[in-house]
Amino acid sequence: MKTKYHDLVLFDQKIIDIHETNSRLLESQYVHFINYNQIKQLLSGNKKSLMYGRIAHLHQDFWGKYPEIHEGEIKYAMENYVITSKQEKVNPPKDIFKDQPVMDDKYSLFCNVDGAKNFTLQYLDSLADWDAIPKGIKDNEVKKTLPIDGVDVPFYSIPEYNTYIALRSKKLIKHFRVQSLKITHSTYQGKLKPYYPDFVFLTPEGYIAIVESKPIIDMPNFYNRCKYYALKLYCERMGFIYAMVDENLVSLESILQRKVTNTITKAFDRILETTGQFSAGDLKFIFQKHKSSYKQIEIREILSRHIAQKNLLNKAKYGFEIKSDETIDFDRL
Repeated sequence: MKTKYHDLVLFDQKIIDIHETNSRLLESQYVHFINYNQIKQLLSGNKKSLMYGRIAHLHQDFWGKYPEIHEGEIKYAMENYVITSKQEKVNPPKDIFKDQPVMDDKYSLFCNVDGAKNFTLQYLDSLADWDAIPKGIKDNEVKKTLPIDGVDVPFYSIPEYNTYIALRSKKLIKHFRVQSLKITHSTYQGKLKPYYPDFVFLTPEGYIAIVESKPIIDMPNFYNRCKYYALKLYCERMGFIYAMVDENLVSLESILQRKVTNTITKAFDRILETTGQFSAGDLKFIFQKHKSSYKQIEIREILSRHIAQKNLLNKAKYGFEIKSDETIDFDRL
């Protein structure tokens, strides 16, 4: 039988903090199930973990509180103790999330929820010829196939597949359609280009949702920002909800709203201010200088967030190719 919190309030605050950390990680959608390792990263204050650049600044009261904590302690606390309503101390301080989006609503990752209309399955089916996958997409290598709504749906990357699974686990998908809806977008070149969003689906509440699945490191790419802006205009006109998210359901909008400032972003800003540009050689310099503290993927993610927040024009298909005086002019799109 598990021990209840109110039996040990004065006995072991660490157990209470472990459970509270788990609750915060789940509520913020950083994880979607109990993850002992992520609890450890936050409580130990591991600056090499991805959460250091993502959410550590939101939990400064817990970040690094137990530098020597290990997973065995966390597993024992989670498996042998439960929270009860009698223990008020486990609730987070009220001001911790006062400036953050409310995360307990499953639609919180979407935009245009206030402007969303209700639709039927028949309307969803009328939007496109869902049996016709565009040739440019169809020619890509299929990484995974899943039977959905009576159709074998192809996924062209594992992160894309994981995004679908994460959305489904939140019970957001009632009827799902393949990548056939065409939206046109501009890239300053004058000629409009076709764009086919990754996921189009009807939610249980009758909303039509359109989701673009992109790793965080690809979100600030200029052409992806162009697509996302076209998606925004289209969905606001049609009454649909929309999002660009990674496989952990971290959205571009949440990145734009949460400023990240650390040694990596400061190094980037210095290089951009001094040389007027930032490219592959500069990225290699930052990798080398900070290799003892950060993994390369962590540096890429931190920089990607920073570049997106500053709306810098990054025309590199992969990596970074930026000039200090170039920002995205959304009025031209």
